[in-house]
Amino acid sequence: MYLSDRTCKIWDLASSEEILTLDGHLNNVVSVQYAEMTSLVYTVSAFVMKVWDPRRGNVCIKTLTSVAICAVVCSSVVWLC
Repeated sequence: MYLSDRTCKIWDLASSEEILTLDGHLNNVVSVQYAEMTSLVYTVSAFVMKVWDPRRGNVCIKTLTSVAICAVVCSSVVWLC
């Protein structure tokens, strides 16, 4: 299920509490990937990928845009085509 509020929610599964909301996309978030090796979160919406470091809170550390963005996140490597 994808949220239509243009955010990504991070939850503490042990307590069932929401601990962080990543916002800033202008369109609905359609894909989310967590890279365990780097602890980074990648969110994708229409033509935009955002890179987040949840250890810093709700701070986007990089925004990537493209006319035809498709993203595959493998470990700590991001491939754009």
